[in-house]
Amino acid sequence: MSSEEEIERISRIVSEIIKKIDFGRDLDKTLNVLTTARGMFINLDIVTETLIYQVVALANKAHKLTNGNHNSKTQTFVKACIAYSHITIPTLCDVDLQCKLFLLTAQSAMLNGLIGEADSLLKAILESMDAAFTKDVRELTNTGHKIEQKCPEKLQKIGELFQSILGFLVVVPSNPEAAYFVIVEGILNFLKKEEWGHSELAYRIQIRVLDSCVRYMISQMQETLPYRIPNVESNDQIFIGDDNFKKECEELTDHIFG
Repeated sequence: MSSEEEIERISRIVSEIIKKIDFGRDLDKTLNVLTTARGMFINLDIVTETLIYQVVALANKAHKLTNGNHNSKTQTFVKACIAYSHITIPTLCDVDLQCKLFLLTAQSAMLNGLIGEADSLLKAILESMDAAFTKDVRELTNTGHKIEQKCPEKLQKIGELFQSILGFLVVVPSNPEAAYFVIVEGILNFLKKEEWGHSELAYRIQIRVLDSCVRYMISQMQETLPYRIPNVESNDQIFIGDDNFKKECEELTDHIFG
């Protein structure tokens, strides 16, 4: 057995033990143990991934126990869980996994009414993807290859992730102190990268994502959103009758078609 196989074997054993850590309603005690475990196994990605899943599950458990009506103590707890996940995810080597976990954590943050945290996590996805995409394309170019030919599955994953983000964004409130649709604009800028190439596959993926962008923008123009999160106000409640919001929504939609 190679050293890598041995590390994976041990990691999976440790992960199974971690999954059994549960102190019932004493969520703080469970989080404390998982925090200690992170320090012990930070170099084992399989274990780190398990820890992140367990901590996000703790935040969701807190939501269930409080029925979504947090007091100051439980609100502080879920913030700690989301922060744990946010700072731990970048230690993972796999960028695709990072983005997946950032989105999962953002969804848990929104479920618990942590809007600022959710927004920050979504921006972290775009930053991670941007850096990794540029790096991958540069490495392939240096070896005489193109990403759409050598790694078409990477483009597929990017497209699928963007579509998942846009579906989630429907319920995420915009920040009135910034541009209303920062994340959508970030996705549109990503689609303009010349590194996508000119293959039929790349064009198909870009069109699917643009279609999802349009669907998202149309949802934001509706008086009532198609779905929502209980106890969380979304754009249809926050920006009722706001002409600036409506104008920016229409302008960005026109830009997508332009």
